[in-house]
Amino acid sequence: MPTKLRVYVKALFMQARKPMSVGNTDYVWQRVVPRSDRGNAPEPDIALLERLARRELWRDERSLKPLPVCAEIGSDDWFEAIATRRFERHGRWIPHLFKFDRYRDETILAFGDTLGLEWAEFAKKHAKLIVVDPSTTYLDTIQAHFHARNLSATYHHSFYNRVPIADESVDVVAVFFNHMNLENLCSIIETAQRVLRPGGRFMGVVPASRNMSDVKRWLRPWAPPGELPGSMIAKQIKEQLTGFNAAKIRKRGLKRSQVPYLLRIYSLGLLERLFGYYHFIRAYKPFQPPQAIRLAA
Repeated sequence: MPTKLRVYVKALFMQARKPMSVGNTDYVWQRVVPRSDRGNAPEPDIALLERLARRELWRDERSLKPLPVCAEIGSDDWFEAIATRRFERHGRWIPHLFKFDRYRDETILAFGDTLGLEWAEFAKKHAKLIVVDPSTTYLDTIQAHFHARNLSATYHHSFYNRVPIADESVDVVAVFFNHMNLENLCSIIETAQRVLRPGGRFMGVVPASRNMSDVKRWLRPWAPPGELPGSMIAKQIKEQLTGFNAAKIRKRGLKRSQVPYLLRIYSLGLLERLFGYYHFIRAYKPFQPPQAIRLAA
């Protein structure tokens, strides 16, 4: 190759390696400190808000890509934008299964490790919300979330099996966990049996084992573990719901990008029901306990 041509090709290669400048080159992406005029609401942990928001938007928590929200972290607009994106596309199944608009003026007892976007939807529909968590960090985060959006709720710092609520005083028990074990779910189900009114509804979302991560590990044994390690199978959950009627467990929560290329010829709905990352649970408390029904018969 002639010397001039070689120098020209090298110059083009070096130019292509330089970062492209778009608009203002002095702009640097940075976190914005949330406003401090929150009254009695606690100051949220900004790092925790960002981590939970990434999980709410179905993103890898290890990703360094900034969130697609141009608003002050912890503000009303920020929470609204996260909620809008969460319930679109990959999370369309959440409003369909929780049916937020059905519980006006009803009392809802909520457990979870999320940002509280589902609980905020209940509160926006004028439900009486009670949030329980053994972690003060999560309670402070949800309280700051509700204060930013002018929503009301009652907060209890308590273990799942020691909730200070009267028997048969709640209409709905709602659960949403991204990471959970069977022992905690048993404690929540025990509490739900005590506090639910006869005919009350128990519904929740918990991580599912035997999900698409297991399929990926079978196809690619060298691949790293999945993003959402499951801990429960449907049979284990159903064994704990023996005191409820019409118990249904379905799998949900799967993105097309999480499906291996070999399986993308199949419907996403079918794959979601077989290998989804979450179990959706729905059950009803009977109007009479099972023992009373057997004695009456």
